[in-house]
Amino acid sequence: MVKGVNKTIIEISNTGNKLFNRVILFVSPEYVDKSDKKLTEEAQSLIRKLESMSGESLRSAVKRQRKRKRRIIIFSVLGSIAVTVAVLLIIL
Repeated sequence: MVKGVNKTIIEISNTGNKLFNRVILFVSPEYVDKSDKKLTEEAQSLIRKLESMSGESLRSAVKRQRKRKRRIIIFSVLGSIAVTVAVLLIIL
């Protein structure tokens, strides 16, 4: 843990994440007196929560994108059928 002039900071340099190699957290002033071990445990817990949330949101985004593509295909096909039917009705 590194103490600044006005802030207490926890820096985690081994995140276990391929995208982010370092996390810097600013400790709330009312918790500055907690032990380094407790603050580090809380920081690692927060990182795990954020990783699971980002995985969930990524899965949700992929599902939404797939649904959107399906809707576009379905409406394109329905639109083509409607145009074909209209042309046939005009011809007949």
